[in-house]
This record gives sequence, C-alpha cells and structure tokens, in this order.
Amino acid sequence: MEALSLPELAFFAAVIILSYAIRGSAGFDGVTLLLGLGVLRVSSYIVVGAYDRDALLACAAALPLMALGAVLGNRIRANLEQLKFRRLVAAILLASGIPLVLH
Repeated sequence: MEALSLPELAFFAAVIILSYAIRGSAGFDGVTLLLGLGVLRVSSYIVVGAYDRDALLACAAALPLMALGAVLGNRIRANLEQLKFRRLVAAILLASGIPLVLH
C-alpha cells in the first residue's frame, strides 16, 4: 500500500473537519459540503503545483457555467414534483450513459 500524497491527506483532513463543523449547524447541506471540499481540494492541488496556468484558466472559465447549471437545476427541482424530477434525472443519466456503453 502506498502513502497518500499531500493533496489527498489535505482532502481527507478537510472531510473530517467539515463533517464535525457542520453537524447540527443550520444552513448547511450536502451541496455546501461538496462545494467546500472542492475548494479545499483544488486549493491543495494549487499549493503543491499540480495545476498549471492553463488548467487554472480553464477552471475559472467553467465557474460561471457551473453556477448557471446550479441555478437552473434548483429552479427545475423547485417547479417539478419529486417523482417527475426523479424521472427527469434518471432519463438524463440514462441518455448520458448510453454513449459511454457504446464506446
């Protein structure tokens, strides 16, 4: 078994710290936890030099699109019944998985 790298250790430490920090706190949910962990993971990779300038620019360019997707997803989820939303998500997952299976 090989040792964990510094970014991996930082990520696991952040998971433990954040899980204890948000326990019982109002206003936190799974999305907040995942966002916080993502920020910590990316920042730890930046510290150790795993990302170059081009990768950071690509990440920065993707941020507005990710925010737009989150806003649209929340609006769709709020306006659909739970069963219809689950069926929509299942259909999207199925449609996106078909090319992977055929490849």
